[in-house]
Amino acid sequence: MREWREVTIGELCEEGGGNVQTGPFGSQLKASAYVPNGIPTVMPANLVDFRISEEGIARISREDHQRLSKHHLRPGDIVYGRRGEIGRHALVTEKENGWLCGTGCLRIRFGDAEVEPRYVSYYLRQPEVIQMILGMAVGTTMPNLNTTIVKSIPLRLPPLPVQRRIVQILGRLDDKIEVNRRINRTLEDMARALYRHWFVDFGPFQDGEFVESELGLIPKGWEVSTLGAECQVVSGGTPSTKVPEYWEEGDILWATPTDMTSLKAPVIFDTTRKITQSGLENSSAKMLPPGSVLMSSRATLGVAAINYAPISTNQGFKSMIPGPRVNAPYLLLYIQHNQNEILNRASGTTFMEINTRNFKALKILIPPSEVMRAFDAIVGKYYDQIYAHERENVHLSATRDYLLPRLLSGEVNMI
Repeated sequence: MREWREVTIGELCEEGGGNVQTGPFGSQLKASAYVPNGIPTVMPANLVDFRISEEGIARISREDHQRLSKHHLRPGDIVYGRRGEIGRHALVTEKENGWLCGTGCLRIRFGDAEVEPRYVSYYLRQPEVIQMILGMAVGTTMPNLNTTIVKSIPLRLPPLPVQRRIVQILGRLDDKIEVNRRINRTLEDMARALYRHWFVDFGPFQDGEFVESELGLIPKGWEVSTLGAECQVVSGGTPSTKVPEYWEEGDILWATPTDMTSLKAPVIFDTTRKITQSGLENSSAKMLPPGSVLMSSRATLGVAAINYAPISTNQGFKSMIPGPRVNAPYLLLYIQHNQNEILNRASGTTFMEINTRNFKALKILIPPSEVMRAFDAIVGKYYDQIYAHERENVHLSATRDYLLPRLLSGEVNMI
């Protein structure tokens, strides 16, 4: 069996008759060419977790798609972002066959080279490789890549059977993570649909009497209250960064809006930074019990999640501790459903922020207790399942990240 070898991406592409191709530049594909319905065009924003996301994807007409045929994608291609977050890329699957490599991206095609493209994708996602590529990038304000740089990226390539075995091991972990995320998206959709059916369309209650309210017609016996009256609204704080004892070896979760925007599902049970008990006591940060709902109140406004562990936050939050007439799933879905109202009550010049007074004044519908309990009995289980899947994904990701450098360096014998 052949030994591992050192090769560049450019050499590998040349061996198989492939190439490294930039996406169309502005003059080739202007903003006015995008259409509501058409062929998907992959931009850097669509490269999410090393897969291609269709969320917000741009589209072009079939005529433009035919005109730009050299930028078409095939299964096994790697789409790489040229600027911004260096290392962002995705492997093209059968689903994306024929889509377009958009502006701001590069396409790596290996042709008939003796390589498993997913192996290269794993190789390129290693932190040390990303740092090496970042050092090769050009530009000071925003790092940029070009075909010359990408072609010169070195790879350590084992024999093809070893590549396939490595991909099989890491791929099973990634595939399980993706399955969990798909299930979670379905559970979220089910929760939102049930909330709308019960508390917006009043589907199960149409046979009863309805009365006028501040929120329009509602079932008789239901109430309109305010968020401040139904839950404890809690802001956060930041311990002084000049006092090491507030931070060093801290074990109290301390969330920032960045923790919220990086969530894959609306549940939170860990944070990037942690504070000490002393930091908590000497700041305006407060502990929130499990079953509270956190909402970012500035910058990225309105991102909400249920916490499944005791947690504190910085001042960029309006968190809710449910009172006796509401529960966490109901509050979470209420926040998600009323994003426009929250935005309308926000203000600011540098970034939009909603203050405590305006947040507490939000109107909220309160159904009878038996309705709320029945809703929580159904939807609460959805979020418990989402939490379980997210916890499993943390362990799967840790296992993958542990194995990744060891498998790709040859430290683990795959023969």
